[in-house]
Amino acid sequence: MASLRKRASGVYYLEYRYRDRHFHRSLETRHERDARQLKASVERTLALLKEGVLQLPEPVTADGLWQFLRSGGKQHDLPEVLRFGMLAFSPTCIT
Repeated sequence: MASLRKRASGVYYLEYRYRDRHFHRSLETRHERDARQLKASVERTLALLKEGVLQLPEPVTADGLWQFLRSGGKQHDLPEVLRFGMLAFSPTCIT
């Protein structure tokens, strides 16, 4: 279902297929044990998708699919980071 690749940099990558498309993503780790655990988790999530236990929200981007797989099917998109604007100073608020 999925395979690990270690780049010259020492970082592990995961290659997998979903709906006849090939994907590869960095696991952002240089530790084989961590890479194998992430691989097993992604394979488990892919199996649950195939069996119909989990449903992927449609439409989904490649990044959304990766987030869904990495989270074990709990998250389908990257969390949104809110931007805070400059706070306006109001002289009427001074006591």
